Amino acid sequence: MRLKVTNLGCRCHGNHQDQFVVGQRSISGFTRIELLSLVLALAALGALVRAGVATMARDSRERVCLANVRQIGVGVARFAERHGEYPLGINKRRFLGSNQLHSTSWLLSIADLTEPKLPAWPGAFLVGAKPWKCPSAQRPVELSVQVGFSDYGYNANGFGLGRSNSVSGIGGSFSTRAGATTAPAIKVNEVVNPGGTLLAGDGFSGWNEVVLDGQSYLERSATAMDRFGSTRRSNRRHNSNANVVFADGHTDSLTLSTLFADTSDQALQLWNRDGLPHRERLME
Repeated sequence: MRLKVTNLGCRCHGNHQDQFVVGQRSISGFTRIELLSLVLALAALGALVRAGVATMARDSRERVCLANVRQIGVGVARFAERHGEYPLGINKRRFLGSNQLHSTSWLLSIADLTEPKLPAWPGAFLVGAKPWKCPSAQRPVELSVQVGFSDYGYNANGFGLGRSNSVSGIGGSFSTRAGATTAPAIKVNEVVNPGGTLLAGDGFSGWNEVVLDGQSYLERSATAMDRFGSTRRSNRRHNSNANVVFADGHTDSLTLSTLFADTSDQALQLWNRDGLPHRERLME
């Protein structure tokens, strides 16, 4: 009886043998280590692509927001050039026949002086309608639909609102929040250092480490409080920065710490049309 012997350890090609170990090499010729390396390389490439797309999307949102801030600055500047004074933050006597140069709010005063123009409905801006919508801003879902949420704000009050009855911004010469019907507008020549005075920017109200978003004023106010996680949300909007435009028209991105926590003269002067830090308001 003759037995048939089969060689399972090699494949013979003429005088050459291609030896392999079952389970170590796949049919395609890749080892497990090679396949694992390939998978890891593809995963790393995918992560890089996703990170690049995310960066491009974030940069695109930043450009849109900065363009909006710049256009708001253009609108305020055109109003100031035309009338020799800055828009009032609030003009409560609009309907009483006085201060007809100004609308009921600073934004509506410049509505026809910007491109694109503001929506015709006055409340459209406050609920975040286009064109004045920051694509990185998030209205909290907990906020009632009856409550306004403004993506951009005006430096109407300057530094220290809430601890002082005086205001030093550019939206009027005294506070309109204490029941006053109107406030004399600030003349262009009253802004001592336009290149160092905030005009408008993201709608943040802050004090030290607390930031409240969705405000129609950009202000450093001791009355600021966190609302539905607004501090965390504000820090996330532009990576702990805020887009701003100055009275001379140039734009910049400043850290929230510089705007709301820095107590140096240079930081405090940003808010005030007279170019002074008004340090005394820190203790009021």
